[in-house]
Amino acid sequence: MVLDLSGVTFLSAAGLRVLDRAQQRAHADRTSLRIVSASRCVSRVLRVTELDRELACYPTLRAALPTRPEPVLAR
Repeated sequence: MVLDLSGVTFLSAAGLRVLDRAQQRAHADRTSLRIVSASRCVSRVLRVTELDRELACYPTLRAALPTRPEPVLAR
């Protein structure tokens, strides 16, 4: 799953909680969450909160898209 935040200009604590929950949900569903954080605002907030260490962050949408489709895993 790719979440494009390149148009986001403000990221509050509530937004950070949403990202954290989305990451947890993706992990539970055995898939990956990729964050496009092209804006300096988002990149800075993720860096300061150290969420950039836990989330897969990419500078552009093109970079975030997988080169091959991810396999669907049976539950």
